[in-house]
Amino acid sequence: MKLIQVILKNFRGYQNETRIDLDDLTAFIGKNDAGKSTILEALEIFFNNSTIKIDRDDASQSGDPRSVTIGCVFEDLPTQVVVDTSNPTTLHDEYLVNEHDQFEVYKVFNCAVQRIGKPKISAVANHPTAEGLDDLLSLSISELRSRWDSTGIQDEDVQRNRSASIRQALWRSSQDLQLSRMEISLDEADGRRIWDSLSKSLPIFGLFSADRQSRDGDSEVQDPMKIAVRSALSDLEDELEHIADTVHNRVLDVANRTVQKIHDMDPTLADNLSPRFRESPRWDTIFKLSLTGEDEIPINKRGSGVRRLILINFFRAEVERKKAEAGSPSTVYAIEEPETSQHPNNQRMLIQALRELSETQHSQVLLSTHVPGLAASIPVTSLRYIEQDRSGHPTVLSGNDDVYRQIAETLGVIPDHRVKVLLCVEGINDVDFFYAVGKLLNQSDSAIPDIKSDPRVAIIELGGSSLKHWVDNHYLREIGIPEYHIYDCDDPNSPQYLDDCNTVNARNDGSKAHLTQRREIENYYHPDLIYNEFGVSLNPAPFDDVPALIRDNLPANQNRLNTSTIKERLAKYCAPRMTLSQLQAVDNQNEIRNWFTEIATYL
Repeated sequence: MKLIQVILKNFRGYQNETRIDLDDLTAFIGKNDAGKSTILEALEIFFNNSTIKIDRDDASQSGDPRSVTIGCVFEDLPTQVVVDTSNPTTLHDEYLVNEHDQFEVYKVFNCAVQRIGKPKISAVANHPTAEGLDDLLSLSISELRSRWDSTGIQDEDVQRNRSASIRQALWRSSQDLQLSRMEISLDEADGRRIWDSLSKSLPIFGLFSADRQSRDGDSEVQDPMKIAVRSALSDLEDELEHIADTVHNRVLDVANRTVQKIHDMDPTLADNLSPRFRESPRWDTIFKLSLTGEDEIPINKRGSGVRRLILINFFRAEVERKKAEAGSPSTVYAIEEPETSQHPNNQRMLIQALRELSETQHSQVLLSTHVPGLAASIPVTSLRYIEQDRSGHPTVLSGNDDVYRQIAETLGVIPDHRVKVLLCVEGINDVDFFYAVGKLLNQSDSAIPDIKSDPRVAIIELGGSSLKHWVDNHYLREIGIPEYHIYDCDDPNSPQYLDDCNTVNARNDGSKAHLTQRREIENYYHPDLIYNEFGVSLNPAPFDDVPALIRDNLPANQNRLNTSTIKERLAKYCAPRMTLSQLQAVDNQNEIRNWFTEIATYL
């Protein structure tokens, strides 16, 4: 199941119902106390109620504390829901999907009481509202049989020992179900059983807070390990259920025989005893893992920078695991201010790891930030801007040019007054390439900047859907720094970004834009680098699709790679190994050198 929307009402600052769309990668941006963390913590309460627990203060001050609501909308729904071992059904057959074929579920907490109990759980769906057909999920099987018998219809296909079969027959018996959006309780009868079954298919949710306390049992280091444990347990669900059932049956057998022996001595006492398990086993609490240094000091007792560095590399490791494992359980990673306590280079590595993780199957990444460099590295469609209206109520904006302008103005884009020129490129892999090339050219000509270490040059990734918005709306104009844009040509007969280049070059503010003379940046890697990394011998033409050629010519003993992974490996491993002679051999027209020579004129 994939989480596509969160709905808040009467929860902290979100008094009015607020619906927030979520993508594979979603970044919440806004000033301090705008309501960014509230969204992530609401999801933690919905999924786990563990790292963050619901309490009375979570109720909106001017709202109804008896109805603190957190809702979630899911797509990619299970093909089957098991009410019991012999009673499978589907959400569509039970009319438990909304008008968009999505599962919309709410948890409502009563925060007006001293001790907050379990939430009321309900679904909102396009459900039958005709009299006698709107409450079937709340009926016991005996009540369903009576309801069916009262129709007087004879149908041999109705399985009277299966509640789902009786419900389907009742709904089929009506010529007009009067389908309409309504609320259905999931707290009783088969509604509860359906929710229990669905709960096993919900994504694993992990929240990594910015200001976590350094406790050994609840730390930002321990949490990634908990996610790993829960993910592993999810893969072993069938085996664990078998173990639980075996223990359950054996213990019940002992308990029943014990009660029988008591009956021999005191029948009255025995009649008041019945064996019952208080709760199902919580496997995730059994396995504990900590990281300890050579000096036996737990890592989570180290400085915040070290702890967050471990967090960075947890996400990098998750990227590799998710890519390697087919059918991994769906996971939502929520990170508050991932830039906290990290050097800018580590920040860039983290955002790259998070982007890669969001692109793997069954993974979503949610984050909050107010650091310009991270916001500028995220696709525009993934940005959510949060602001408060005059009454102090937060609103979440996305999807139009005005939103992106507000983000640029709120964050500022370049915080360093030393910056003299902005190098604007398409993607994160281009960043690695230009860093490597700048270093090489600087070694042969000190007048050319090593842009990775030179504070006078700031590199901004404007790839994908964000590029057009940044160019068309010129969000950076207010800071008065010229921009130097380099975009892939892609197709010499119809360059995708030709109009964008012309727009930049027409500004008359010193900004310049160039299209590559080859297909894309991947066409500037020397064949020796490609062979050493992939074992593929190529002599590509300027407009060949190099990543596709590598993919199609990989040796038979190598794992198949997609083109995005190949681009990533070219940037991560080939670019840093490039020699000056290799660069000169590929750049025989001095195209790349001319770019950097022009950049140097701004300095």
